[in-house]
Amino acid sequence: MKNFPITTRGRRALLIAALAFIVALPSAFALQPLIEPILEPPPADMSVTLSGPAETPRGQPVQAKINIQNLGPKPAPKSLVHIRLPEGQNLRLVASASAVCQQYGRSDVYCIFESIGPNEGRAGPLTFSVPSGIACGSKLVFVAEVLTTAGDFNETNNWSKWMTKITCEPPSVGADLVLKKSGPVSVIRGNNVTYQLGVRNAGPETARNVNVMDTLPVGMKFIASESDPACLLTSKDTVSCQVGSMPASQGKDVKVTVGTLGVDCGTTVTNMARVESATPDPNTGNNKSKLQTTVTCEPQPGTDLAIYKKGPRSAQPGGNIVYDLWIGNEGDSPAQKVLVTDEAPKGVTFDSVAAPIDVKCMMKDSSMLRCTIPLLEKGEKKRITITGTVSKRITECTVLTNTAKVDASVSDADPVDNVSSVKTLVLCKNEPEPRPLLNMPKAEADVGISFRLRNE
Repeated sequence: MKNFPITTRGRRALLIAALAFIVALPSAFALQPLIEPILEPPPADMSVTLSGPAETPRGQPVQAKINIQNLGPKPAPKSLVHIRLPEGQNLRLVASASAVCQQYGRSDVYCIFESIGPNEGRAGPLTFSVPSGIACGSKLVFVAEVLTTAGDFNETNNWSKWMTKITCEPPSVGADLVLKKSGPVSVIRGNNVTYQLGVRNAGPETARNVNVMDTLPVGMKFIASESDPACLLTSKDTVSCQVGSMPASQGKDVKVTVGTLGVDCGTTVTNMARVESATPDPNTGNNKSKLQTTVTCEPQPGTDLAIYKKGPRSAQPGGNIVYDLWIGNEGDSPAQKVLVTDEAPKGVTFDSVAAPIDVKCMMKDSSMLRCTIPLLEKGEKKRITITGTVSKRITECTVLTNTAKVDASVSDADPVDNVSSVKTLVLCKNEPEPRPLLNMPKAEADVGISFRLRNE
């Protein structure tokens, strides 16, 4: 088909016809004033430029910029820019500035610019949404044309074309390892806890030398016999599980079992695990997983620990002081992991301790004694003797109070007798020994404990 050139008079006729059509558009355009007879020769020279990035990532909106200029010599009262959108791509205008713009149908956007003086211009951004399913490499071509009611004596610069290419990120490289940790949210102290560490390779490559590491909370002890054979204790509180190579889309679960005797009742511990491999991981944000577990204590029927403490009624500054502790099981069942603690009163230092061979005692800073009895059978008792020294700096009459406690791996059915205290008077200078009280109990060693003592 042969194209015929359009004369200036013909273009004016088309412009008036176009503006008459746009008058029927929404009132927001207010284009009626544009329909005015053109009585004078064209005084303006309008140019349009449509620009933007050469590439647009898929999933991102297309950002364009429109710029029109009046090269003169007279003002352009109103100007219309018609933008033809790429065909078949369903782009939508979502934002515009510096002009009144509106989209009609799938392929046309009209923008109205108010009066533009000679050698002046207007510019504004345009934002278009792009369907998420658009093909990578798609070329989007935009064409803009500017028209004005004042006429234009130079039509060569009334057109502008711009193209942007849709790009896609290259496929991820490496192995995306994902770790998920599961286990109980609560456990009775003394019972074991088993954590399941599930690791999966989301690809795209095979993960080499996969290693799952689990950092144990304070007080928990790794139990290798009940854990996955691939898991080993590599440091004081870290368990390492060597999984080996893992192809994409495959996974593996490893089991880590720990004991809870070293955790206090009512404590909520946090167990943190992580996974790594010799293959680069494009997403390390999913390489860690944690789980919180609350350690509770329940009474164990038949277990009833008791402690009784005996000490001197008086002592001299700088002299020795001896405390005797009797620990017994008054219940019907054995008690395991019995813990005895005794803190020296202020002004007293512990020098030595004597205990049965199966009782393990540790002294800290000569002021805190901790003794562990592995097993205390029904009706059994243990005796611990502590020898200390009273400070010479105690120059005034002082009452020393020493308290000892006993606890086990489970709660005591009757914890009232799990604490025992004794008071000792430090004599003032030149003060005689206090006389015995007439109403002192006949057998002081039997107060607060129901079993008879025997030699250890």
